[in-house]
Amino acid sequence: MSIKNLQDFSLEQQVSELFIVKINIDNLTDKEKKIIEDIAPGGFLLSNINNMKAGKELCDELERIVQSSKKTTPFFAVEHEGGEIFALPREATPIPSAMAIGATGLTNFAYTVAYITALELRAIGINMNFSPVIEPASLRNCKLSRSRNFWDDPKNVEQFVFKYIRGLRNGGIISVAKYFPGYFLAKENKNNELEMDIEDIKHELPMLKGITLSKVDGIMMSSATIIGKRQKRVPAFLSKEIVKEILTNGLSYQGLLVAELLESRTIEKQDFEDIAIEAVEVGNDILVIDGKFEKLYKLREAIVKEAKKNSILAKRIKKAFSKVIKKKTNYLRYFRKPTLQVIGCKKHRDEVEKITKKSVGLVFDDGLLPLKPLAQNIIVLVFADAEVYELILSLIEEFGFKKANVFLKNEENIPLIATKTRKAATVVIFSQNLFNKMKERREIDEIIGQNEKSLLISVGDPYDVVFVRRPRAYVVTYSPDFYSIKSALEVVVGKLKPTGKIPKSLREIINEGKLQ
Repeated sequence: MSIKNLQDFSLEQQVSELFIVKINIDNLTDKEKKIIEDIAPGGFLLSNINNMKAGKELCDELERIVQSSKKTTPFFAVEHEGGEIFALPREATPIPSAMAIGATGLTNFAYTVAYITALELRAIGINMNFSPVIEPASLRNCKLSRSRNFWDDPKNVEQFVFKYIRGLRNGGIISVAKYFPGYFLAKENKNNELEMDIEDIKHELPMLKGITLSKVDGIMMSSATIIGKRQKRVPAFLSKEIVKEILTNGLSYQGLLVAELLESRTIEKQDFEDIAIEAVEVGNDILVIDGKFEKLYKLREAIVKEAKKNSILAKRIKKAFSKVIKKKTNYLRYFRKPTLQVIGCKKHRDEVEKITKKSVGLVFDDGLLPLKPLAQNIIVLVFADAEVYELILSLIEEFGFKKANVFLKNEENIPLIATKTRKAATVVIFSQNLFNKMKERREIDEIIGQNEKSLLISVGDPYDVVFVRRPRAYVVTYSPDFYSIKSALEVVVGKLKPTGKIPKSLREIINEGKLQ
């Protein structure tokens, strides 16, 4: 499609091009497909891709539907960061988390993982990824797992982000990085809502400039509330000072600005249509909307009606539409789709396993490791997702542990776990993101207190150890995937020398003796 054809699009079509609609591919109805044909949105955010072939067929069908109404290719977007944020079926290559990549200390691995990610996404028909997270890890707030951040040092983050984005782009994927402003600047108020002070954001601008301008195609705007003198309390994506004055003008960012309206319900006394209009008017180019298809008619009608009497909004729609079309024209037509056979292929898995082995870290060991499962009475407790439990069961016997001594923490197992752990010589505990799990913190804390020989293995946020009393040894994997768990077990029994780096902020907590 040529940019010369922009004037051929009606105002209604221009507005539709700014929509990315979230859809569940398992239950898309014929009625909803008819609405898609009528509205012809600019793109789709896909969830629940449980089958590769079905996902590809749906992308192909939706592309035909949209192109029958207009000659543009839709964005097909996912949130596929790796680690815990995984959009594809599990037969896909188990991509490690951003912090697992950062723990290797090798930025080229960021490129490799991103390129593998891009090829597997493109095979299905996906052309946009809401990834990576571009902010440094921080202990300031606990709303997001820090394994989603590349590292806790801004300079390192910038280098890894640059390589990762380049890998996605060279594989044919448009990257939408998250978030601006970063949640590392946020604090929780008394209502457990995240807030950012405008002065804190301005203070961090030199650091934000390097990360934000890492040639990323688009940026997802934060939904945290902006506060400050003379500052209206609104989410960051509705703040004119954040979107226009700081990001667009101050940092000279010219890429796509994406507002996720899925969380806009937190804005009191404003209709959804008014929020969308305001989001476009302040400078956002794309609106991500949940999959309530019937409201798309009303939403488009409201924006068009306001634009016909509001020249500022009309100009903004035209500019946003032009940016979207240019991005599609410049990128989407150059990349062919690989075959589905590339997904989870041996070459990709071998590369990822090599990287994962270099990411696992030993934070400390007070003479407990290596374990000898065949000669010791060892109980394994899993305070993690059921999927992690199944992965552990599939691997545990390979390293000499007994499946009968592996327990998933749930209400039914608590009495049995209490009995078993009191009799065990050693307790191995797998944890996953304890920052928002108060009950599990208390339970793990009690178990460590009762067992002198306790090993904690984190399969997500590496800061889990901060929330419980100090175990005898602590291993971090940064990801809850097959290769991460396998590599952790290899470290535990002495088959693998741990070389993964430990975040500086976590190391300082430990060195200063601040663990319980």
